[in-house]
Amino acid sequence: MATKLPTASLVIGILAFILGWLPVLGWGIVLLGLVLSIVSLVRISKDNSLEGKGFAIAGLVLSSIGLLFTIYTSLIAFMYLGILDTGKIIPESCSFTPPGIDCLQNAATTSNTMTLVIRNGSGFGIILDSIESSCTGPVEVRNETTQAFSKLEQADFQDNEMLIIRMNGCDYGKSGSRVNEELSLKYVRKGSMIPRTATGRIRSVVN
Repeated sequence: MATKLPTASLVIGILAFILGWLPVLGWGIVLLGLVLSIVSLVRISKDNSLEGKGFAIAGLVLSSIGLLFTIYTSLIAFMYLGILDTGKIIPESCSFTPPGIDCLQNAATTSNTMTLVIRNGSGFGIILDSIESSCTGPVEVRNETTQAFSKLEQADFQDNEMLIIRMNGCDYGKSGSRVNEELSLKYVRKGSMIPRTATGRIRSVVN
């Protein structure tokens, strides 16, 4: 026995596929297409005499694609209007391997600088020689007792001491841009001449 519901779900599914990107109107069409398709499939599964299963499946697929369009365009619109804060939806993180250098907070990032606050948790004093990253400007450091930054030149980094690092000459783009930075912290243990490297992986958002 034929039923008009699968045909209607297919027609609405086609409209959802075409108009799903439209705010409000598209959302309503997508929702209607999904509901009609699901109801059609449920009825057909309960009554084998009903026809139109193919139409209902096609309507469900097209409405689902329309739903993806709706989600995508909604996110773009919300970001453009400032409703979504990219700093909240993009997780920020800061970590070093092997363990021993600890990030005390997430990086503070601007379009051309990145500032890190790290702690020496290695159990021994180290001499920090250099930091390599995508930034091309000088690396500056200061500890918690000094206010002014100075250029990094073999910084004495005591065990359990906090150090603030500012990398300059970065190219991180405009405010809200996502940053994935990998840096190499070159150092030696005090009393040793063996060079060591701690690899930092930073995920941040430009302020």
